[in-house]
Amino acid sequence: MKVLLTYALVALLFLGTLASCQEPNVQAPRYRLKKSTTSTTSRSSPLSYTTITNYNYNQANQLVSTRTFTGSTYLYAQDDYYLTYNDTGLLSQSEWKQDPEYPGHTLNFYRRYLYTYDAQNRLMEVKATKIVLGKAMLEYEEQYVYGSGKNPTKGVRKNYNDEGTLWMEFTASYSYNQDNVANVTTTYATGGPSNTIRYQYDDHPNPWYGVLISGGYSAHNLSKNNLLVSGQVYSYNAQELPIQTVQIDGSGQTDYEYETY
Repeated sequence: MKVLLTYALVALLFLGTLASCQEPNVQAPRYRLKKSTTSTTSRSSPLSYTTITNYNYNQANQLVSTRTFTGSTYLYAQDDYYLTYNDTGLLSQSEWKQDPEYPGHTLNFYRRYLYTYDAQNRLMEVKATKIVLGKAMLEYEEQYVYGSGKNPTKGVRKNYNDEGTLWMEFTASYSYNQDNVANVTTTYATGGPSNTIRYQYDDHPNPWYGVLISGGYSAHNLSKNNLLVSGQVYSYNAQELPIQTVQIDGSGQTDYEYETY
């Protein structure tokens, strides 16, 4: 789930000529996510399990693909995402496919996400389709409702089975605290109790803010700061970007690498 606008404050000093001393207007370096590495361990096994994702961009700083490797004693390429943008620079399509080097790789199954926007460039709809043996089957669709702001107040999701029959529909209602999602309340079309999730954040810039890779919006990419999860410890670099999350119980950690552009 399109892109990273985090700026570092860097002082640039230039030597002037003998006739004059003038400082040109030079843009400070910007940072974007290059790689994430997640390592997990299990009490039932001495082996650790590693997942590495590489992020690739075009010259316009648009995320155009990701490639993920997984494994324990040996890492193998697992899956890839390929992203396409429209003429206004908004994500129009994302495709998930098994990596060509994945054991048992097949072209007979992949997923496609299509994105639709309104005249104000606000995301209005996401459609997720799986393609099996050349046959496209709609998995789900999400429509978003907005108030006066740029962020959605509601998201309505409809899930379909392989025969195209609607089998679940629910609405996620968002409330905000400044630039972060404070609460998400989920209600189901069939009735029953609603469910509310409340979120807490750090005060550091979120590298996933506004980024769509697969699917639609969530608190993860609608919030300018990073979600805090109970049982995790966080570390940051000099640019205040998250570089590591560690499970307190020792079950795993995730490391993030960035590059300038």
